[in-house]
Amino acid sequence: MKTRNYLFVITLMFSVACSPKQMVESKEVYLTEQFGFAQGIVSDGFLFTSGQVGWDKNYQLVGTSFEDQIKQSFTNLEKIVKASGGSFDDVLHIRFYVVDLDEEKRKMVSHCMQKCFSSHYKPASTLLGVQSLAKEDLQIEIEMIAKLNRSKLKN
Repeated sequence: MKTRNYLFVITLMFSVACSPKQMVESKEVYLTEQFGFAQGIVSDGFLFTSGQVGWDKNYQLVGTSFEDQIKQSFTNLEKIVKASGGSFDDVLHIRFYVVDLDEEKRKMVSHCMQKCFSSHYKPASTLLGVQSLAKEDLQIEIEMIAKLNRSKLKN
């Protein structure tokens, strides 16, 4: 069974790597091209987002608390997913990078997952504690993978 799963992942990665790619950009989110990367890329029907932080479209940190930053990160991700033609119901995996991860932050991440994703569908997720992020004042970064048009399928 492990070999079968491994082959599936290799096949998916090859398919995505070889298919045409389209950059996704929401003008309502801080632009990332100046940093050398896209907000998101669509390839073979999958959306891969870059990590989103608590910045508004003017690169200003929204609030100072962890809660403020996680809310803004989710807001940015939602705008990018919508710009690709999808919704949070299309999300397959979400990954969190949290500075100084503790129980209170774990609970806040769990609360946001419950709030942002419908009761009948939850994506897979990974929560990682990290020492720091790209800028000193950032406390959280979130990235996602979505299969577009998944929300139009019956669950």
